[in-house]
Amino acid sequence: MKKRIYIAGAISGMPPDEVSRKFLNAETTINAMGHIPINPYKIVPKILPNDATQEQKDEFWIKAMTICLPEVMRCDAIYMLKDGLQSKGARIEHYTAQTMGKEIIYQENPR
Repeated sequence: MKKRIYIAGAISGMPPDEVSRKFLNAETTINAMGHIPINPYKIVPKILPNDATQEQKDEFWIKAMTICLPEVMRCDAIYMLKDGLQSKGARIEHYTAQTMGKEIIYQENPR
């Protein structure tokens, strides 16, 4: 049975091309496992200007989490990227999945 698997990893403060590449690689891995990847980098609108203030960045992060956490709740599992536990948002997603008893797949140890 195909599972919906949410990808959790660091996004904030990283170059967009690097973020895009690592999340697309995770999508490829999840597809190869026979499951459906849910990529937060694709579902959160990229409307933050390059010269955004810290206040704008904080507001954007909160809006992004209001989109991402319901996706974590709807998924069957999450796929934690290697840098995931270094990210405040990914740690929250990990905790949410763990608290809900969802399967957690770590990038270092995919099934």
